[in-house]
Amino acid sequence: MWNIPAAAMSGGNSAPIYELMMAQMEDPNSLKDCVEIPAQVEKRGVLSLKDGRVFERFSCPLVFEEVVEGRVCSYRDITARQKAEKERERLLSAIEQAAETIVITDVTGAIEYVNPAFEDISGYTRAEVIGANPNILSSGHHDTAFFASLWNTVIGGDTWKGRIVNRRKDGITFTEDAVISPVRDADGQIAHFVAVKRDVSREIELEAQLNQSQKMEAIGQLAGGIAHDFNNLLQVIDGHIDLLLATLPADSANREDAETVRAATDRAANLTRQLLAFSRQQWIQPVDLDLNQLVADLMKLLRRVIGAPISLRIIPSPDPAMIHADPGQIEQVLVNLCINARDAMPHGGALSIECENVVSDSDPDGVPEAKAGAFVCLSVTDSGTGMDAETLEHIFEPFFTTKETGRGTGLGLATVYGIIQQHKGVIQVDSRPGAGSTFKVFLPKIQSETAEEKSRANGLEPDLEGNETILVVEDEEAVRDLSLRILEQYGYRVLSASDGEEALRVFEEHVDEIQLVLLDIVMPKMSGREVMKRLREKRPSLPVLLTTGYSPYAEDINFTIEDGLQLLRKPYHTHELLGRIREILDSRPGEAGKRDS
Repeated sequence: MWNIPAAAMSGGNSAPIYELMMAQMEDPNSLKDCVEIPAQVEKRGVLSLKDGRVFERFSCPLVFEEVVEGRVCSYRDITARQKAEKERERLLSAIEQAAETIVITDVTGAIEYVNPAFEDISGYTRAEVIGANPNILSSGHHDTAFFASLWNTVIGGDTWKGRIVNRRKDGITFTEDAVISPVRDADGQIAHFVAVKRDVSREIELEAQLNQSQKMEAIGQLAGGIAHDFNNLLQVIDGHIDLLLATLPADSANREDAETVRAATDRAANLTRQLLAFSRQQWIQPVDLDLNQLVADLMKLLRRVIGAPISLRIIPSPDPAMIHADPGQIEQVLVNLCINARDAMPHGGALSIECENVVSDSDPDGVPEAKAGAFVCLSVTDSGTGMDAETLEHIFEPFFTTKETGRGTGLGLATVYGIIQQHKGVIQVDSRPGAGSTFKVFLPKIQSETAEEKSRANGLEPDLEGNETILVVEDEEAVRDLSLRILEQYGYRVLSASDGEEALRVFEEHVDEIQLVLLDIVMPKMSGREVMKRLREKRPSLPVLLTTGYSPYAEDINFTIEDGLQLLRKPYHTHELLGRIREILDSRPGEAGKRDS
């Protein structure tokens, strides 16, 4: 501290200490102000030197025998103190603005400080928690032993790290990763505890979604493998039934048995399509279909899905409800909506499914995504618990679910939404708590005049015959032999190969003779995609009919309908195979209705 008589700094004197300070000061006039302070008043000030030091100054009167003789200025170096204060200010600012929750308690656990992040995350204000114990956030998720271990760790002088499930003021639980450390005073004694916590609820949710996606991907791979083998077996059964039906007279007693077997294979094939659709490994194959008939065909399945406590009512439209859609995908939409309705009626209730033809001069019920025109409306109405406005905002989001853990994936309605969008339709929901829910699906209506033309025939038609040369590439021996038998029976010349490599060799030997290739997509040694690529390098316009019981989106297969490729899904009926072959062959330029001589 410097003590300088005021007289030494007045009257133009130039004492050495005065000169030193004048040279160091950023503002020399500030020191002159000091000596001008009235004698009877003590004042303080702060002055900064050029070398960065900071001094606190005092000015006080110098009195002898009650006579003021002058003034004394005292200077104390406060550089270190001011630096420490700025550090504390920066630290406090960082704590106040940190995204992590910071809580400081005394040694008894009473809260002394919380930062704004604590208020935002917990919902409690600082005034509400000061003096309280952190257990006001207790969710009941952890037992007494958990907190005893935590407390024993920190009072023993160690840092505790772990994950805690807490409860907000509004009752919503959240999960935090926490680090709780003891804070010691100058004597080394524990004076406080500080907890730094980060809300990881969203991260846990995303991790669960990732795990669910990975699980579904694994299920999808399994489903695809099962579908491939199972559909090949169904193809053999279905093909031989078709051959048998072709030889049975209409009044044969065995014909009804054969028809029953074929209907069973159709249902089994539909199950594999649903399995692939669930695993999102199904392609869209739209056809003209009557929604009334589709709902009627699903009656037995729907009754099993919803269970006995729920009454089911079907209301078909008076006229055909014709749409252009993939039957398997629309079945999935209906089944998913019915499952959703069933879960909303745990103690029973009523479920109605209605088909209706509607015409709108504007968007249907104000839905902007749909254009005005004719629609088929599929309504699924339940008498269940209903949904509030907040839930309705999220029901079509992937992984969103109101069901308890273990019931549902949160993908049912998201899948429904995606399918409807893919079919250029829209979906609406009307629901209120306690008043049930109605889902309305609007799909573009088509004319029904072609319905009978596209209905499936029971027998084999003579106009499906041909005499072209076809290469059949199929790794499943039973399916390959069946295809050869059917095609040869209808006049075709058939070459065959059991894998891609053999197919290329056979094609090289008969490159100018082969007029169509019937090619399985999934094969050993070489995929159908690679085989088709190699064949078309030699014959770019070579007609190829792809067939598979598996999805074209699996593994390295990346075919889409938009590519203009011809796809035939197993199991297929004989007339479907022959019809597609004739359609492809007759569509060649200059070949309509023509047969080789």
